[in-house]
Amino acid sequence: MNFDPTRSVEPIPAVEVAANQPPPTVTSPAEAGLRHLLLLLVAGILVPALPLSAVALWLAMHHGAPILAGVAVFTAVALLGGAIAATALSRRILRPAAALVARADAIAAGDPPPAQWELGVAELTRVAAAMDVAALAIRDRESAFSAAFEQSTVPMSQAECETAVVLRANAAYCALLDRPAEQIIGHPFTDFVHPDDREEDMEGFLRLCRGEVATHVQVKRYLRPDGSVRWVKLSTSPVRDADGRVTRTVSVVTDVTGRRAAEAALRESEARLKRVQRIGRVGGFEIDLRSGQNDRSAEYMALQGLRAAGAQEQHEDWVRRLHPEDRLRAEQRFLEAISDTSGQVDYAQEYRITTPNGDVRWIAARAEIERDAEGRSLRMLGAHVDVTELKTAEEAVRDREHMLRVALEAARLGTWDVDLRQGTATRSARSLEIFGLDGDSASGLYPSFRDRIHPQDRGLLDDAVALVKKGEAERYHVEYRFRRPDGAWCWVESHGSVAARDPVTGEATRLIGTTQDITARKQAEERQALLAREVDHRAKNALAVVQAALRLTPRTDMRSYATAVEGRVAALARAHTLLADAQWNGATIRSLAEGELAAFLPADGLRRVVMEGPGLLLLPAAAQAVSMTLHELATNATKYGALSVEGGEVRLRWAVEQGLFTLRWEEHGGPAITGKPARRGFGSRVIEATVQDQLGGTLERHWESGGLTVVAAMPLERSVYGPAGDPAGR
Repeated sequence: MNFDPTRSVEPIPAVEVAANQPPPTVTSPAEAGLRHLLLLLVAGILVPALPLSAVALWLAMHHGAPILAGVAVFTAVALLGGAIAATALSRRILRPAAALVARADAIAAGDPPPAQWELGVAELTRVAAAMDVAALAIRDRESAFSAAFEQSTVPMSQAECETAVVLRANAAYCALLDRPAEQIIGHPFTDFVHPDDREEDMEGFLRLCRGEVATHVQVKRYLRPDGSVRWVKLSTSPVRDADGRVTRTVSVVTDVTGRRAAEAALRESEARLKRVQRIGRVGGFEIDLRSGQNDRSAEYMALQGLRAAGAQEQHEDWVRRLHPEDRLRAEQRFLEAISDTSGQVDYAQEYRITTPNGDVRWIAARAEIERDAEGRSLRMLGAHVDVTELKTAEEAVRDREHMLRVALEAARLGTWDVDLRQGTATRSARSLEIFGLDGDSASGLYPSFRDRIHPQDRGLLDDAVALVKKGEAERYHVEYRFRRPDGAWCWVESHGSVAARDPVTGEATRLIGTTQDITARKQAEERQALLAREVDHRAKNALAVVQAALRLTPRTDMRSYATAVEGRVAALARAHTLLADAQWNGATIRSLAEGELAAFLPADGLRRVVMEGPGLLLLPAAAQAVSMTLHELATNATKYGALSVEGGEVRLRWAVEQGLFTLRWEEHGGPAITGKPARRGFGSRVIEATVQDQLGGTLERHWESGGLTVVAAMPLERSVYGPAGDPAGR
């Protein structure tokens, strides 16, 4: 009978048998064997003795030997008594011995032994008692094993070598496989093993059952009913029978799923880290600051332009690769950081290295320094990052920023940044200068700034910003007027574009742009428009004057006629030239007088003209009128007056008196004048038309014996801007 380890073996109490109660009939094969042996013993005694007794009896009867007859009878009686005694003794020994054999068989098979009774033979009784004690000990050990097996939190199972069937499984094992015991016990253990692991598992199991190995250890996978996998570490030991044969195995299982997952995650993390290091060009290093040993990772060596494999280096190897311009600084920074007195635990610096093929790379070094309780540096653990591309980009950005700054300064542009969510704006120094704001307004509220925009222009700016904000435009360009804190208005040209939008709504949240002061340009445009109108007006006036000159000039002599006309047109041309040079902002009275009188005098002729008066800027209309007046007076003086003879002189004076611009022409040393001319000449009519009709002034003429005196007085508002050199003095 085989031992069933799934059955709990409980000790059966001995049953007392009455003295007169016969022992139970023993029918086991062991009893039959004993009976056969005892029969052979009796036969062995009787079979040889009976023939001898018969021979002795026959001799006595036929030869008359009474002694032999007596011997034969005695021998026969003795043999018969021995047979009877042997039979009784065999019955006395047979039953107890058979009972002992039966108990031994039952104990060996794990079955309850037959009830105990008094064997009658002291030695056999003691043997039976010892066997009962042994059986009780076996049952106790089995009970203890069963309790430990079932109650253990460690998954455990037993399998039969002959069939590979699970004989026993504790609750923890069932929980691990997520199956009830009835779905495990009685089934081959390979039913629950991952297909990829079954061959190895079965091979180890068979080797263990054959006694080739003392234990079998394997990491494998169990399959659960839901298809999930549990990684386990299996430790299997053999169980032997009385003959030393391996009949069963006991397995202790450790669930390593979490550990395997952690190991896999760690491997994946390490792989990702290496990949990130490779992509990000990051190399690790570790320096034993006591021994000087430098351990470099493969990525570190690759950054240095060397073979991508982990290596050990010396400090001098690193120093040798440093760029000559950075070597002293970088090494000094490193030595200062690791000194025992620095107390630094963080190390960082950037420097250049030169690779073996001559390439220059920028390295950003970052590390932690470990120190002992006394502050001595022990170890440095850190990383090198190749920041060459970053440095190149930074340099390019600096160059672009410099070029942008130069361009902004050359164009006198200001920059600004508006946060539409917060309603705040940040402005550059030039922007503040344009708007007349101080440095405290570099960051201010946008609405308060908006309030300073001219009401007529505010809507224009609001509409432009609204279009950009809603996404209907990416940039805008507007011109508006802005009231500075001092009350002055300035013209501003603003260019803005979207810098950021809300990812959900798409509305602009940030604007950046430039500002330019275009006040001067606007004023120039106004002056240009005014000038265009003025030129148009003056051209018409000039043509009218020319037309009048042509019409009024006497035609008695064609040569004289042409000369007169040319002179008057030339006077107008000179006046126009002065006005054009001043961008039609007017002309000074002195430059106008010098230009007109110089045309009638030799190179040194101006010495014969004395001019006195303050620096005054004449209006364009007054400049034309004065130019024509001086031309006519100079023409008359050259023909008939002081400039027609040697020693003659002209004195020209001007002044501002009682709200009038007064021009006084006096001639001295010329031919004697007998009185007022009999008729008015063309020159007189031109002077009257320009001074009186065009400028609304008055004209006085005095014909004295010493020479002609002419006084012209014109209203200031129609003749003079202001002091010469101040066009804005109007």
